[in-house]
Amino acid sequence: MRRASRCAVIGADSPEALALAGQAAHAVTYSLTDRKADWRAGSVHPHGDGVCFRCRNRTVRLAVPGRHNVANALCAAACCEALGVAPAEALAALESFRGIERRLQVVGRTPDGITILDDFAHNPEKIAASLATLREQPGQIIVFYQPHGFRPTAMLRAGIVEAFASRLAGGDLVLMPEIYYAGGTAERNLSSRDLVADLAARGVDARFAESRAAAADAIERAVRPPRCRVVVMGARDPSLGPFARYLYDTLGQCD
Repeated sequence: MRRASRCAVIGADSPEALALAGQAAHAVTYSLTDRKADWRAGSVHPHGDGVCFRCRNRTVRLAVPGRHNVANALCAAACCEALGVAPAEALAALESFRGIERRLQVVGRTPDGITILDDFAHNPEKIAASLATLREQPGQIIVFYQPHGFRPTAMLRAGIVEAFASRLAGGDLVLMPEIYYAGGTAERNLSSRDLVADLAARGVDARFAESRAAAADAIERAVRPPRCRVVVMGARDPSLGPFARYLYDTLGQCD
């Protein structure tokens, strides 16, 4: 790191990343919690569909939600400053960012207040970040989660279960179809049914989805508007985005 760059931008909220600061010729830090960081955010709170925070004596309103996106914004602003952009200009530019596809992307809202989202979260850390963001607002959360890969799912099983079990509440629901197989030689010695059983043992309303049609039917019966978020979550399976749009079309027609 010392040889490769003049400046390293480091997240001070990660002990592993912060340990690298001493190896950089010049380190700039950012944090949501460390008041000694060069870039830090305060007064973080939801604001509409996004999040609002204070930084460098100004209020910043992001169009994307979640504390993880505040951290991303601080990192981007710190990088811009390292490249010669004025901090005020960098922070102002962040407010025009509208997010990217399949990152808690709002597919649509039904007339009775159901919000359908499409999300790429697939490992424990990303699932936890997405659910924590959704939990910042009151209301029901229904997740259609598509595990992918038999070996990755086996390796991450405990973490996936913990991410859901620690962040969902009574009235929430997880629907899980069979593990998405993208090829390879991994043994198919694990099923989504096993994760559903793990979640049920933790008190989560988790159900195995035999098909997309069965999942859509279960979601239609379970939704409790007006404050309800339905999230299609997972990676690699190209049909997830279209399924989220199908749910929006279907739920939008429900009486």
